[in-house]
Amino acid sequence: MAHALEIAGEFESAILAANHVLELAPDEPAHWFQRGWLHLLVDAAQDSLEDINKVLALSRSLGNDYYAEMAAFLAAESLRRLHRYKEALAQCANVREDFSVYVGMPLSKTSLVTTCARALRHSETMAA
Repeated sequence: MAHALEIAGEFESAILAANHVLELAPDEPAHWFQRGWLHLLVDAAQDSLEDINKVLALSRSLGNDYYAEMAAFLAAESLRRLHRYKEALAQCANVREDFSVYVGMPLSKTSLVTTCARALRHSETMAA
């Protein structure tokens, strides 16, 4: 249901459906991933980060590399949106160089790293 609502562009309803799924199966990383993804689509970066951190914890215990890499990238993107650039760059270490995804717009590891590095340089310039 959450996926169908996402496709229909009904993101808030999709999040409500994802909440229900998480009540039924809280130990499944795919469900946390889905809700974290949806939170990014509505620019709820802090909520997304919390969900994605849960995915990372569950993925490590399950040995699930797919979710671990995708979650690492989404965590980095959430951190970037929260202006936590150093943490975002550190999270990128867990993502392959050619990684890209579409989250409301095309994103890649390269663009995320470039954006974070530029923001950090700007912060340093302003502090000086």
